[in-house]
Amino acid sequence: MLLGVCGRPGLAPLLAAARDKYPRIRAAAVRGLGAEQLRSEADSSVPVLLRALQENDPQVRRNAILSLFFIGRAGQSAAPALMAIVRNGSGEEQNLAMQTLGRVGPASPEVLALLTTMLRDKAKTSSAAKALGELGPGAKGAVPDLVSALEGSVWPARECIAEALGKIGPDAGGAAAVLGGLLREGSSKDRDFLPFGRQVRWQAARSLSRIGPAAVSVLHKALTDPDEDVRRNAAWALGEMGDAAREALPALEGLLQDRDMVVRLEAARTLIRLDPGNKKIAPALIPALGDANLGVRASAAEALAQAGSSAQPAVGALQKALEDKEALVRVAAAEALLRIGHNSTPLVPVLIDALDEENLWSTRQRAARALGEIGPAAKAASPVLKRMLKDPSVRDATAEALRKISN
Repeated sequence: MLLGVCGRPGLAPLLAAARDKYPRIRAAAVRGLGAEQLRSEADSSVPVLLRALQENDPQVRRNAILSLFFIGRAGQSAAPALMAIVRNGSGEEQNLAMQTLGRVGPASPEVLALLTTMLRDKAKTSSAAKALGELGPGAKGAVPDLVSALEGSVWPARECIAEALGKIGPDAGGAAAVLGGLLREGSSKDRDFLPFGRQVRWQAARSLSRIGPAAVSVLHKALTDPDEDVRRNAAWALGEMGDAAREALPALEGLLQDRDMVVRLEAARTLIRLDPGNKKIAPALIPALGDANLGVRASAAEALAQAGSSAQPAVGALQKALEDKEALVRVAAAEALLRIGHNSTPLVPVLIDALDEENLWSTRQRAARALGEIGPAAKAASPVLKRMLKDPSVRDATAEALRKISN
């Protein structure tokens, strides 16, 4: 396997090892041909992988399928062999061949017909849906079959189907209403006990965002759903769409007064993306800075940082957040005040304190970057930053901060 991760110099030995008399060596060599550094050598490796697909040893065949999966479209000549495994194989090998067929393509009528047939087999629905998703827009003809496959299916098949519809993109617009139904997967009382239902709902929201304009009306309606999870996911998805979702701005503004704090946060984040100068955002986020939940407080400060100068009404609340008991919130508040354009001098000691080794590396990294953003006025942080250069987890951010401070 080491030969396979060393790049081009490993190709010739791997090709030779793929003919070794011992199956374990052949299996390792075949798997190595799918290494990232060798994927540009598909012209040489794919014929060897095709031969490996005909072997009797199951591990050699499995590794050949895996390598073709990672090679992707450059392995398209393997499609007929993969289709044969899908038709005649069984178990894990058959499911893996299906997913690999989606990766290598092409989205031909024959491939689509085979995969949509497999969708009807409940044991194979997930793999067939994943394969159709990998084909992307080329699988638009399979949208009705994917929708039909939802009937009677269970997780993870439902999540895989939702994901496939999203990967097909705008051409799956006819399935927007069905995905809207998946936003409500499971009853509220069950959601804390059925995490897979949450995954289906999240994937439905993500796919609706990928479908684009055809899904706006579905998401717009979901903003008024009685369930906070539905409202939150719908707000997020509209934010991912960009300008196509602007018709939902009034409804998103309404969510700034939602009874659920997390829904308010998500609505605010989306409004910052769609309507960054909106003056209703900052006042709506101020209460969140004092929430009992650490994640809510930090997210509110981060959202205000994204809002930039339009978050001016929140300056007082952010200054108070500089005294929060959690370093993450203090750093996020300092970042927000910097983006707003507030005087940076009082922020320096707050950020230096956040560099303490007891804090998470990600918090220390953010503090270092903020100090670098302040520049020469943060020179008091230089001794601490120089000591941090010994820590590989924050070294790059620290070095950059020192460079900016010294300049």
